[in-house]
Amino acid sequence: MNRMEFFNSRASTWDERCRYDHAKIKEILDMLPIRKGDDILDVGTGTGILIPFLLERIGGKGSIIAVDMAEKMIEIAKKKFCHENVFFIADNVFTAGLHEEIFDLIICYSVFPHFDDQAIAVKLLARHLKTGGTIAICHSRGRDEINRKHENASRAVAHDHLPPATVVEEYLEAAGCEIGTLVDTKNLYVLTGRKSHIWSGITTTDTYQTDIEYAGHHP
Repeated sequence: MNRMEFFNSRASTWDERCRYDHAKIKEILDMLPIRKGDDILDVGTGTGILIPFLLERIGGKGSIIAVDMAEKMIEIAKKKFCHENVFFIADNVFTAGLHEEIFDLIICYSVFPHFDDQAIAVKLLARHLKTGGTIAICHSRGRDEINRKHENASRAVAHDHLPPATVVEEYLEAAGCEIGTLVDTKNLYVLTGRKSHIWSGITTTDTYQTDIEYAGHHP
């Protein structure tokens, strides 16, 4: 079983299995520069955990593109949210054909450990940010707890580890982002980088395997 199969197999009961702390989610979003009218990319949306919270903040003039490689997760998210400014893509975010320089915020909530090459993932995601836009990598639990959860969940995700924030900080800086918030405690993980200029650290030697497997949200 690979990652995508793992998340697809659990999609129908995901919302019952995973209880998210709404207060923690709001605490995380309070740390992010979300404004009315913002265009947001929700990477690894799962069943759309963040969507209602994001909609409250961006209003009707903003938009959300919610991407997940697990099509069963997207099917459930589509049934839950039928807003005209929310668009779902069941695909690999790195090969989905998204335009560059179009998002005010890219949020990776409870998905970052599932990227095979995390440094290159950050660089590729940064290409889709407007200059001045923010990429956020966050979890509503601490790093050690997240890593233990993955180790015990399934062989498919057993090696999907969340690195120390200081490591991801270097990835963001290499992608042309200035570090904003950095929280790495036993109860919370939030790291943000603001794209300071058009260059996003991509070189001709930076590639990402097209069959990268990531999906879903572990709380």
